[in-house]
Amino acid sequence: MGSTCEGEDYVARVALVVDDTPGVARALRRCLEFSFEKVHVASGKAEAQAALASASPPVTHLICDYDLGEKEQTGPGLILALRAAYPTIQVAVLLTGLPITDEFPGVDRVFRKPCDMGELARFLLSGEADPG
Repeated sequence: MGSTCEGEDYVARVALVVDDTPGVARALRRCLEFSFEKVHVASGKAEAQAALASASPPVTHLICDYDLGEKEQTGPGLILALRAAYPTIQVAVLLTGLPITDEFPGVDRVFRKPCDMGELARFLLSGEADPG
């Protein structure tokens, strides 16, 4: 489990993984639990919004799959909407099995599946996200 340091300027690191494949979501949760105080999992937009609305402390890091199923919007659109609604999200990454090289508004980095979990965690915690 991540650090539980208490302090005036300390902000708990809380991640939300959005992936419609349960095995992938569980694997991401297990790997990220070593670096984050809490890791929430959602399979799509409705579950993600519910997790964000009820998360305490609030979610600071978002990890989202590109393809969330045929009845869901794609990851880039969901990331953009969630970051607009929840300004506590400091870093958002997109995971995809597709050879995508595009940049998307609100997405700090795209990782190709299967990704190196150590590299993913280091990026999430590095604070390298774009400020705007």
